[in-house]
Amino acid sequence: MKKIKKILSESKKRIKQFMTIKVLLYSISFFLFIFLVLSFFPKTSNVDYVSSLEYNSDYQKTTNLISGNTTYSNMLLDYKEKKIPFINENSNIRTSEFNGHVVTNIDDEYGEIVSSYSNKDSKVYLLDEKNNLKIKFKDIKSGVYYISIDYYELNKNIDNNQISLMVKRNGDSEFRVPFHESNTMVLKSDWSYLTKDFTEDRYGNEIQSGAEKNFKWRNQALFDYNGLHVGYYGFHLSEDDEILISSRNNSLLIGEVSFVKYNELESYENYLKKHNNKKLSQELIQVSARDMEGRSEASIRLRNEQNPTNLYYDTQFLKLNTVFADSWQNGGQTISYKINVNETAMYKLAFKYRQYSLGEMPTFRRISIDNEVPFDLFEGYAFPHTTSFVNRKIVDENGDDVLIFLEEGEHIISLEAVSYPYRTAIEKIREIMSEIQNLSLRVKRYTSGGNDPLRDWDIEKHFPEAKDKMYQWADDLDMLHESLKKLSGVKKPAEISNLTQSSKRLRSIAKKINKLPSKMALFSDGDSSVNQLLGATMQRLMISGMELERVIFYGNSKLKNPAANIFVKSFEEVKRLILSYTNNPYSVSKKNKNDLTVWVNHPRQYIEIMQALIDEKFDGERRVTLSQMPDQNKLILANASGDAPDIAIGVDHWIPYEFAIRKASLDLRQFKGYADLVSNFMPGSLMPYIFEDGVFGLPETQNFWVTYYRKDILESVGVDHIPQTWDEIKALLPILQSYDLNYFIPLSQFVGLKPFVATLPFIYQFGGNLYTEDGMQTDLNSSESIEGVRTMTELFTLYNMQKYVASFYNNFRYGTMPIGISDLSTYILLDTVALELDGLWEIDLHPGQYSHDKDEILRYAPAGGQSSMIMSTTKYKNESWDFLSWWMSTEIQSEFAFRLQNTYGKAYFWSSANVNAFKEISMDKKHKDVILKQWEYAAEAPRIPGLYMIERELSNAWTKIVFDDANPRQALDDAVRVSNREILYKMAEFGYVENGIPVKDFLVPTIDNIEYWLREAER
Repeated sequence: MKKIKKILSESKKRIKQFMTIKVLLYSISFFLFIFLVLSFFPKTSNVDYVSSLEYNSDYQKTTNLISGNTTYSNMLLDYKEKKIPFINENSNIRTSEFNGHVVTNIDDEYGEIVSSYSNKDSKVYLLDEKNNLKIKFKDIKSGVYYISIDYYELNKNIDNNQISLMVKRNGDSEFRVPFHESNTMVLKSDWSYLTKDFTEDRYGNEIQSGAEKNFKWRNQALFDYNGLHVGYYGFHLSEDDEILISSRNNSLLIGEVSFVKYNELESYENYLKKHNNKKLSQELIQVSARDMEGRSEASIRLRNEQNPTNLYYDTQFLKLNTVFADSWQNGGQTISYKINVNETAMYKLAFKYRQYSLGEMPTFRRISIDNEVPFDLFEGYAFPHTTSFVNRKIVDENGDDVLIFLEEGEHIISLEAVSYPYRTAIEKIREIMSEIQNLSLRVKRYTSGGNDPLRDWDIEKHFPEAKDKMYQWADDLDMLHESLKKLSGVKKPAEISNLTQSSKRLRSIAKKINKLPSKMALFSDGDSSVNQLLGATMQRLMISGMELERVIFYGNSKLKNPAANIFVKSFEEVKRLILSYTNNPYSVSKKNKNDLTVWVNHPRQYIEIMQALIDEKFDGERRVTLSQMPDQNKLILANASGDAPDIAIGVDHWIPYEFAIRKASLDLRQFKGYADLVSNFMPGSLMPYIFEDGVFGLPETQNFWVTYYRKDILESVGVDHIPQTWDEIKALLPILQSYDLNYFIPLSQFVGLKPFVATLPFIYQFGGNLYTEDGMQTDLNSSESIEGVRTMTELFTLYNMQKYVASFYNNFRYGTMPIGISDLSTYILLDTVALELDGLWEIDLHPGQYSHDKDEILRYAPAGGQSSMIMSTTKYKNESWDFLSWWMSTEIQSEFAFRLQNTYGKAYFWSSANVNAFKEISMDKKHKDVILKQWEYAAEAPRIPGLYMIERELSNAWTKIVFDDANPRQALDDAVRVSNREILYKMAEFGYVENGIPVKDFLVPTIDNIEYWLREAER
């Protein structure tokens, strides 16, 4: 009986287990079925209407001053408060007095352009670095005017044409900026593809065509290119006032300057009434995003989107079919398309798009037809957040399709990125951030930077307004959040969650206001401080990225589903997976023995442009095949296995020497044209490539280390001079530290080993050397080197510089380190990412040490970047040199830098080591001049066997002095002893020393060697 019960019990358990498994399998099957069914019904369209009209015209007074100048919002409110009339009319100002460099139709350089100008009644003026245009107004009424300019751009670079306009009021002695934005205004360019037929690389993938600027006379009213202000900029002018128009970067020809009328847009309701008898079209017109008629910036680019429903698609090969969001995200960036309409009728409008730039918040586009916005809804139409491509049907506030009247023929539709609805939020956040920064500095001044949480501070007594101010900031942020939330349609939009978080934190700090000094990390300084949270939100709201696959005009037609169903998707994915094993075009394993093989240590985007340049412009005897180098170490392994390429490009600047000393790379001095080519480089940049009497590599790119500084913060603490020497930095540090600020030097960013980029300036600037003349010993313990090391360490031990800084860029943005030394990477981030700091930062030369002997400040600093070399195993030595000299020539380096930026944007900055090519790169001229001047002091460490030990021991000496309070001379004596032992060991390995005795001379590279070789080659 017991046995039967046991069997029954076990059976029940098994049945239960089976049923559990069965239920589980059924559940999984059910959910898979639901997923499968839902995949056939993805979200295909977006018809949400977001009203932004009230936001576009909402202006609020703020205390914002940027570089001491008021904002246009404040100026516009001043106009209205003072009841200054707006003279909104079209009129010429030819009776006014013009003063500038006149260009006529007989001018040798610009005569033809002047002759092509249709307005023969107006003179033409040259606007460039040396020539401005002054206009003194006569016969005008006092009021606010909109100004329009005829212009012809003269430069081919990708930079926007920037001008400034200053006003001198009648009776004033100097010109002043009327508002901050007038200091940098953009006159638009127009770019198009060199060809509308996309070329393919040799592997079958489409390459974005090069861009060309369309040069012609244009007319433009001065407006906000950043996309924050609707309409044109207004300038208050009276009789005998003067304006000064200057170029900020490019050269321009200026024709007529006139007053222009701004026409208020009619409502969509009135527009519809005007066309209420028109029929609805039966056409379906689809234009691919790739078929751009024009774009305002060359960097607006396409990318491949592997979606089978796209107008252009291929399973295996890459088709450029979508406007890339990251390239079409800044205010003012405009793309245009030509539409061919076959019947005069009313049309509906839709866009297949994806917008993931702003989480749960919309971005906005100003939509114009034939260069005019037809009605108010199109002034800034919303494109809500979506993670997948959908059809954005354009609807009105009632959810009805918006109808557009088009006559038969060609039309141009343009979409301009704008952020009008976010203007008030951006300006209010900027105001709060500025006030937080000011309060923070004042409190730090009071506490001398103290932040001990156990110490009592009487903040309420010394800063009685601080508590109320914090509550006011919190209230303002809550109001902003509520206002912006209406644009989202989501209860808690992720993109603006920082506003509520900052509000709560401000209220928390205000409750215990006397603890503010110990809460600075939460208030203004830390990575998660209120200032950082607000700065991140402001920056995000200024970005309005959106991807576009097609533009659709339609009538009663049904729109195609923007997404493929799961079966099509799965089938395409399987095909791509199989094809991926056979289609890796830039793999290093793909090598034809008759080709010139070049391994490139750059991203694929760079290689594609390089390959296109080679196919188009290189006329060498052999076909050149580029392969992407996955890892520099693979080059070493390939050389050891006999499978090395002919040329290696983009390797670190220390690698050619390591190959040369092992006879694995070629001496480039043996080739014809070497001297001519290297005359384009700074002599100091060639130092790492010298071995004995040969040069075994060429610098390809070059870094720069310069001083970055925040103008606004330094002005607020009373600093009006940028320190040029280490003594001046020592004098500045107490002032900064009294506000709990600090100066940054590269030593602080490296944990553990302090490389030569951080330590070398202190050796060379003080007159020291790394080695003795014969190269057999280090010279680190010379009196000059000891003085340099003493300064290098005292900055931390006596002057309290921060020993470790995770990110200078972040500290610079947040304002805790308003000045410091950094390199190219920081420049790119500040120029392309830190939009909130626009106009607030500058660069200057690297600080140095004054030399009484030379009567100058020695600013020596490393500048090493990436390099190129020819492998010794190549069978095609001359062909390899022909290619390398072609690649590093001024023409090709300039062209590559231009194509890289106009294809992928300003962030893809090519800092060519060819100085003459660098001079042609698109960059602020003031900044370029600073960098070129700093490169005159480029000083790399000459390479010798055992150099790595000198670098390591110099770093160890710094650590001992700073952390262990060691004597500098003793620490350097220890470094010399260890380094010398390693140098002799390595010298013996390479045959220069036997039994501790030099048996062969070793030539230590110097600038004198390089200059002598160049003179010898010229002779």
